[in-house]
Amino acid sequence: TRTPTLIAAMSSGQRWTHFWVTLLLDTLYPIAYGAFFVGMALRFFGKLRYLAAVPAFAGAIVDLAENVVQALALSGAVDLLDAKDWLTPLKFGLFAVAGVIAVIGFLIGVAHMFTNQKASSLIAQ
Repeated sequence: TRTPTLIAAMSSGQRWTHFWVTLLLDTLYPIAYGAFFVGMALRFFGKLRYLAAVPAFAGAIVDLAENVVQALALSGAVDLLDAKDWLTPLKFGLFAVAGVIAVIGFLIGVAHMFTNQKASSLIAQ
């Protein structure tokens, strides 16, 4: 891939800046979306709530692992970048599944508003 070449072409200041942006911002984002998607699954899926939360939790963990690989590569361990070849598609796949689950949870919540039922009762308890 071109990424090791791009990292090698960066100045030490650029690598330092990229490292800290990756470490700070790219760590907050998976925690935020992971918590939101896990919360949607736990709130609206009754007995299936823990199973429904797995893709969101796993996606956030994979995203954080991808960030660690990126940070290590920026610190000089460029050979680790090959792990991103499978981490990135796995992250996006889990994110997509978690997003669909969150949308279904939202629809369950909307149905709850119109039926005056407890939201989790719309999915088998």
